Parts: sequence; C-alpha cells; structure tokens
Amino acid sequence: MSTAIQALHFLATGKANFFEGNLILEKYICGTPLKVTVERECLLSEKIKDEAINMLREVIRQWPELKNSTIDDLRELFIQRNGKLIKKGSKYKIIVERKVQDLLLEKLSWNISAVNFPWRKDVLFVDW
Repeated sequence: MSTAIQALHFLATGKANFFEGNLILEKYICGTPLKVTVERECLLSEKIKDEAINMLREVIRQWPELKNSTIDDLRELFIQRNGKLIKKGSKYKIIVERKVQDLLLEKLSWNISAVNFPWRKDVLFVDW
C-alpha cells in the first residue's frame, strides 16, 4: 500500500519525498487507515514515475482548455488545492477551496463531482 500512496503523492506533487501528515487524501483513496505509517524509503520505480507523468500529460491532452499548460500548471491549478475531507456517517466528501480557474472544470468531459474507486465501497463526493 505504501507504493500506491507514494505514487499518488508523486502524481500530485512531482516529489518522491513527503511529510506523513500531508498524506490524508492519498491514504483515503488507497483505503489505508490514517494511523498506518507510510514507508519513508521511496518505493517508486522510474516506470511508475513515468506512468504518472504520462497520465498527467494525457489529462492535459484531453482537456483542450489546458492545451498550452504544463504538468506543473495542472498540479498547481487543480491538484494541489486546499480542502477538507469530511466524514458524515459512512459517507466522505471533499470540500475544495474555490478558485477562479474552477470555471475551466465545467469544460471537462468527465465527472469530478462523484468519484468511485473500484476498490472502495463508498463514493467520494467533491465540492468544487
């Protein structure tokens, strides 16, 4: 599970090193309890890093409004955002800090308001 958490962190930040307290969302996505410590040693192969970068390039390619953007632009504008992960009963919701660039989210051809991970029983609702 540590590799998956580290991969998500790399996807979001471009960095292999991390602060444990900043891995809340990554742990939630992977279904890892918050109290579980993530291995400090980097477990990411170059292949995993390359796949993460290729996935971000594909997001930019599929989102015409970002066609002149870099991977770092995508990360800074849409992925590395302040927010709160809230649990209400058995449901989880993320409330993301609103920004001007959120207008571009309306142009996406995929849903980002309800995220269903096949390995999780719950749906993550996102408030942009």
